[in-house]
Amino acid sequence: MLDINKKAEDSTLTLQLSGRLDTDTASQLDDEIAELSNLVKTLVIDMDDLEYVASSGLRVLLMASKTMRTRGGVCKMVNVPDLILEVFEMTGLTDVFVVE
Repeated sequence: MLDINKKAEDSTLTLQLSGRLDTDTASQLDDEIAELSNLVKTLVIDMDDLEYVASSGLRVLLMASKTMRTRGGVCKMVNVPDLILEVFEMTGLTDVFVVE
């Protein structure tokens, strides 16, 4: 199960994720990203309550980052749990993602 809470402020949209970002739930996040307004210049993905990320979830996060770069914006990953940060580091995604 994945819960996505949205908070918009000016040109920043924060998506707070909780639960698991896996094969069954990655499409939820993909749908949210596909619906982003062109007015969003900063996408913040808050992972404080995220328990797990599967490869399908990593793909969606990569696409979010690419989408924002294409628009001239930025996608930031914040409050990344240590275990998920280790996955980012092992896969080289810390070189692709903005992690704060």
